[in-house]
Amino acid sequence: MKKYLLLLLFIPLMTCMEVPNASSTTDSMETFEAGTTPLESLIAYRKESYTFLSQIVLRGAFFKHNHKEILESLEVVETSEYTDEDGVKRYVCFYKFYVGSTTFRDTEKFVLRNGKYYVSYAFLSDYKTSDEEKKLAEKEKDWKNIDEMILQFNQ
Repeated sequence: MKKYLLLLLFIPLMTCMEVPNASSTTDSMETFEAGTTPLESLIAYRKESYTFLSQIVLRGAFFKHNHKEILESLEVVETSEYTDEDGVKRYVCFYKFYVGSTTFRDTEKFVLRNGKYYVSYAFLSDYKTSDEEKKLAEKEKDWKNIDEMILQFNQ
């Protein structure tokens, strides 16, 4: 009985809360403009994504806090091309950036459409049948250090 009473008191409070207008948030959103090189697309994608990252998650808070320094030092080291199992040519961009004197390394995947590089959310697995994809997945795994470095950086 007490549960129902609490529920009855809680529901009117929830209806009084102000809900933000969805159209006002979508009107102010900038769209991600893909670039003609992986670096241009990576910078545009990172600029756009900083506005939506959560402060609660450690990685999101790190990127929001250091975004200017990250964008200034962003450097593409290598871009490798591979063809996935669906026959789509994808590109893995190995990049690094600096925050202070600490080097962070990560990768991003792109697909080339009409001369522009768009972010691709394909997963590169080392369990694939293609030797090319296996080698690239292993290289990606060895390259990335961003999560461990963020944990060490925030201690």
